[in-house]
Amino acid sequence: MERGGRGQGRNGAAAPHLFFLSRSCTGDTVCVSLPPLDRCQPPAVRQCEATNPLRLRRPHRLPERSRKENLERAREHEAAGNSRAAYECYQKAVDITPKIASDLIQVLKQEKVDYIVAPYEADAQMTFLSVNKLVDAVITEDSDLIPFGCSRIIFKMDKFGQGVEFQITRLERNRELDLNGFTKQMLLEMCILSGCDYLPSLPGMGVKRAHALIQKLKSYEKVIKHLRYSAVSVPPQYEENFKKAIWAFQFQRVYDPATEDIVHLSGIPHGLSEDDFLGPYP
Repeated sequence: MERGGRGQGRNGAAAPHLFFLSRSCTGDTVCVSLPPLDRCQPPAVRQCEATNPLRLRRPHRLPERSRKENLERAREHEAAGNSRAAYECYQKAVDITPKIASDLIQVLKQEKVDYIVAPYEADAQMTFLSVNKLVDAVITEDSDLIPFGCSRIIFKMDKFGQGVEFQITRLERNRELDLNGFTKQMLLEMCILSGCDYLPSLPGMGVKRAHALIQKLKSYEKVIKHLRYSAVSVPPQYEENFKKAIWAFQFQRVYDPATEDIVHLSGIPHGLSEDDFLGPYP
């Protein structure tokens, strides 16, 4: 299935290797393994015959990241001798073409690995699988899964299986920012306020300032009102675009493996029109 669907490998069976995310045999850990390529597997990466591996890909992005800007930054970092920063920017500048995605799907079929094609953002699709307990965790480098409301995320996983875990139910344990008393809605609004794919941040607005404002005022409407009274230059359409960004994070269309249909990430409130920025129904 090439759009918003789920595919299977040969004989409809899933192999115990080449993972995206899987439910583990114990329910408490993430069992993953690597494809049988001509390389050694580190001891920390293990196979589990009870896993049901899934791989996700997206046919297009909503909206497109600025690959051109990242390419320019990568070249600047490389010229300055900062190879690490250059490498990170080059990664963000990569364009995954339809052919690359098609080649990957063929490999997944050969290796008998189930896969899901996200109809829009893979971030929203992974969050849907997470909040509906179809996977134990999501392994990613993309922090956008936090405002989407993903239940459990593992960032920066290395080849030894070490990484940084985020659980949305443990916000109060965060050390860098005091998130005691923060709801999922407040966390979402803080992330949007600090800048995201759907809405650029206001001048001088970073994560720490966004956190302080949401912590004090509790909602983006009050924050925007406060900023305007404080003589901060807020574009006329900023509040309306902020609301649309919230909707994009909360109600984006995803594929439901159980019903084999396109659904919203969460139920749309009565009276909310389904505009194209949520993704037109295929």
